[in-house]
Amino acid sequence: MTMQTVLSEAERTALIERIARWAVRYGLGAIVAFLFEINRPLGLLTGQTCIACAPLINAGFPWPVHQFGLLLQDNAALRQLQARMEELAHADAHA
Repeated sequence: MTMQTVLSEAERTALIERIARWAVRYGLGAIVAFLFEINRPLGLLTGQTCIACAPLINAGFPWPVHQFGLLLQDNAALRQLQARMEELAHADAHA
């Protein structure tokens, strides 16, 4: 079995949507955006830590931790995620 090292465009888009919707649903959009912003310089280290700890974390949580680790290493994906959270929060505020 080979370990996934890059997210496909479809996987990346689906994961961004899932995280953005979760963060906005629970009112955590601003906090999540802030944490991603301060994580940016350490994205590679944080991503690799998620990937290394994925088997332990997945034992208790149903999140795709390995894929999340790959996302953390991709600054463009994090910018997309922040933009999507802003869109959802704006739509939610005007609904």
